[in-house]
Amino acid sequence: NAFLAKLAELFHPMLPREGLSNAAYLEAIEKRLLEANLKEKKTAVILIDEAQKLDRASLEILRTLLNFETNEYKLVQIILMSQLELLPKIVGLKNFWDRIALKYMLNPLDLTEMKEMIQFRVRQAGYKSRTPLFAEDAFEPIYDYSEGYRRQTTALCHDLLERIVMDNKEVVDQRIVQKVTSEANGILHAAQRASLPEEWEKHQP
Repeated sequence: NAFLAKLAELFHPMLPREGLSNAAYLEAIEKRLLEANLKEKKTAVILIDEAQKLDRASLEILRTLLNFETNEYKLVQIILMSQLELLPKIVGLKNFWDRIALKYMLNPLDLTEMKEMIQFRVRQAGYKSRTPLFAEDAFEPIYDYSEGYRRQTTALCHDLLERIVMDNKEVVDQRIVQKVTSEANGILHAAQRASLPEEWEKHQP
């Protein structure tokens, strides 16, 4: 299992990536966790981003790691960050679901929060001009398109910044947002039409 081998490598860099059984990898991980806990008084934390990409076998491995404990402490804490696609996977694994101590879902931002997020990211990127990079009238159409979802908002803003560079403009305004989102909707619609069976296409307007 490549996922298990990679986890084992993080705890034991000298372990081979191939050739060991799953049991051997798990034993090596448990040994290192015990050393960290008993000798160094530390609890290991495994943080996995994009966890919706994990398959069932990988989730089962994480469930096994959660069984590693002393009489007093868990040897490892696991944090999964993911899109909603992870939810049906872990709900179907009752033994894994029951071990989750805290579950939290980030709701979409409202318009004000989305505006603050965009402005914060612009500042963090080092933009310091007195002229705002995003005009006030740009935020509402951005919100209408992204519905406050962070990933969609970030992706759209990236496209908007590319557009003003190509168009030799200095500010993202409402007109540019409407132009870019209209093009994006057109591409999406074309892709959806292309995926329809031929007999369905005949009935499309």
